[in-house]
Amino acid sequence: MRRSWPFLGVLIACAACSDPAPAPAPEPIAPAPSAPSGADETTAPMPASWPTDVEDLSTTIEHFESVAACLAQLRAHTPTLAAEALGDLGYDAFFDDACRALDAVHRRDVEACDALSVSTARRGCRRRLAMIAGDPGVCPEDLAIEGREPRCVAWAARDPALCDAETIADRPTCVAVLAGETSRCPPRDRARCEAWVRRYASALGADRVSRAAREPAELHLDVTRVLPPPASGGAPVDQAPITIDLPQLARGVRLRAEGCAHRVILDERGAPDVLSTTRPGLRAELDLPSDAAVPFERAIAPLGASIEITVPRIGRASGGAGTFTITALERALGGALEGTFVAELPLAPGALRVEGRFRTFVRDLDALPSHCPGGTMRD
Repeated sequence: MRRSWPFLGVLIACAACSDPAPAPAPEPIAPAPSAPSGADETTAPMPASWPTDVEDLSTTIEHFESVAACLAQLRAHTPTLAAEALGDLGYDAFFDDACRALDAVHRRDVEACDALSVSTARRGCRRRLAMIAGDPGVCPEDLAIEGREPRCVAWAARDPALCDAETIADRPTCVAVLAGETSRCPPRDRARCEAWVRRYASALGADRVSRAAREPAELHLDVTRVLPPPASGGAPVDQAPITIDLPQLARGVRLRAEGCAHRVILDERGAPDVLSTTRPGLRAELDLPSDAAVPFERAIAPLGASIEITVPRIGRASGGAGTFTITALERALGGALEGTFVAELPLAPGALRVEGRFRTFVRDLDALPSHCPGGTMRD
């Protein structure tokens, strides 16, 4: 019986990628074609590089025999036009990568995924292995924000709430696959979303994490410019405080293992370039020791915490003195991280006084070494 290879079109999309150039985001979303004026957008879903008949991933793995048999199937059934296009792209190892990736997922072999010839194939292999094994730790690193790919982590953890770590536009697709319901696919990405539901939903099994709705993420600042005392004498002068609410914790944070502590950056992007001077921004890094019990404090110091803030028309400030107080910390995927902070940062002439509060969730988590209090990872 002739077999379909639904992953063929997906891997063709990455055929032009090679190391060390940065890989594109997994399965990027192309612009939707323009619909005729007055047309319902649901009648013109965005095209996707998937066949009409999408085979479930579990079925593909179940029927896998060997790399040699897989290669023979691909060579027998790949359309000439697709083979010609692969030749034009110069991806001679395409069939070999596709079959060895399937073999790696079949054998739950992460090292075999990492041995594939191009970075996009390695990432896709890890993504599917994580989903099949239910192991978020296998997911590839994301290319835009710190930590592993949010969609992969959510699917591997079987946790729809972790889809909040996706961009707003991509959350419905993430949820639709976990729900196994094509009706939840958004119009802007219907074709690809429906293909993913048919490909992955059954492979993710029936069990799902269920949790109470969390409080919305928050990063609130009250900033006061403090000027030196006037030349005539007296006390420092406080200017009118500025209230700032930043959206940068909406997608959660990563707890990165560093020794017997987790390091967290209060910015979904991790540690990007310097803060912009044209819009408000804050970056804070905290060490969260494995033996710390909430509530606990971390002073602004090289081994405790750091803070940098930018306020347009005032300036950028960092260093100084202050304290972060952690009031909630759950070292688990989807767990809460909450706290407050106060700091006074030097900003000539004078200083910048900052008071704030934050609330977010853990979207990605590194295990701590087993010798650490609460550690789980083998040394």
